Amino acid sequence: MLTLGPRRLLWRFAFIGILFFDLITGYMIAEGISREGGIFSPSQLGRFIILAYLLTLLFEQRIAVLTFIFGIAPFLVIELSYGLVHEQTGGLLYGLISIAKVAALFIPFLITLDDLDRSEIAHSFKLGLIAMSVVIIVSLLADIGKPTYGSGGFGTKSYFPSGNDIGAYLGSGTLMIAVARYYRLLQTSLPTIGLLVLGLVCIGSRASLLFCAITLLFLAWHSSIRWLILLALTAALWQFYVMFIDIFNVIGEIMIRRYVEADGDLVRFIVSGRNEFIQKAFEQFTADGSVIRFLIGQGIFIGPQATDSVRVVDFLEADGFDLFFMFGLLGLAAYGLLWASFWSRCHQNRWLLLPIGLLLAHSALAGHVLFSGLFLQTVLALVVLTQIPQGCTIPAIKTFDRNSQDHKLQV
Repeated sequence: MLTLGPRRLLWRFAFIGILFFDLITGYMIAEGISREGGIFSPSQLGRFIILAYLLTLLFEQRIAVLTFIFGIAPFLVIELSYGLVHEQTGGLLYGLISIAKVAALFIPFLITLDDLDRSEIAHSFKLGLIAMSVVIIVSLLADIGKPTYGSGGFGTKSYFPSGNDIGAYLGSGTLMIAVARYYRLLQTSLPTIGLLVLGLVCIGSRASLLFCAITLLFLAWHSSIRWLILLALTAALWQFYVMFIDIFNVIGEIMIRRYVEADGDLVRFIVSGRNEFIQKAFEQFTADGSVIRFLIGQGIFIGPQATDSVRVVDFLEADGFDLFFMFGLLGLAAYGLLWASFWSRCHQNRWLLLPIGLLLAHSALAGHVLFSGLFLQTVLALVVLTQIPQGCTIPAIKTFDRNSQDHKLQV
């Protein structure tokens, strides 16, 4: 087991340092130096470091190692087998890297984290969210980086590769921090949460604005002066409703445009037309009529496509459907197991089911969760927060007994 210095450095890198790797990747994509979805990007190389550290923790426990190996083996066999079908080395490597990314999500449930690890993960998670929010706010104010949506409008993703990814990550993370503050699991000031909320507004995506609104409602509802807040808000809306409408028209420009494009179809507005792609994928699937494909899919690179026409990877951007077409019922079982693992851990802190439920809905309807590299940080933070009893605040690390065999915090 590593001592305080190296472990703190590794967890800080996992939550803060990796963001700069993502910014480099996004910058390279924006400048045409590399293509989106390419292999061996700075983001992927940075996450290999995180994966390597998680594996060192995993290999300290024999049962956990065997569980992980037997769990990942079928997916590797499927991807390698279909690699012989499509015969594209780049496609095979992309599939194997994606399997490693998803498999890493299960490691936090298998390893044992001591008090030092839990404290470092919780605080690094909060600091990483603050760092991301500051980068986004500065990017919007300084007009650098790229807009959240390619079609333009209000909102920036800075140089992060995906606006949808950061909207889901920063949004769920902000709500998790608010819930952790409510249960006194993590000391966080209201100005800090305000900074994170401002970052969500600056992203300007539907997901970020939804998480922003729910976080503010959660804070207001659990405030001792919630009725005063409601009264003040009602009075402000009554007095300055024109100004609020103007602000909403600016911040919600993309959301309004997407609703108009959906022609009032609520389903199409929510899933951004993904239902049409899913329908076509099922038509292709039904035409094939393959029992093997129903059970084990066709691997990540082929996914919903026909095996004789695949050239590039094609995501439906709806994680449950993507996993079904990639790995059949086996993929859906793994998908259900992941979310059930979260659900089963929230007996003490039930409000954590709120960000978990919203992430599940985002994953199922809009994707950008399971295959997002940022989701690993979310999983680590959720595992830690669900292990802490109510009222047992994670302290800042001030003293550390280097002679302690289990490296526990002294509080």
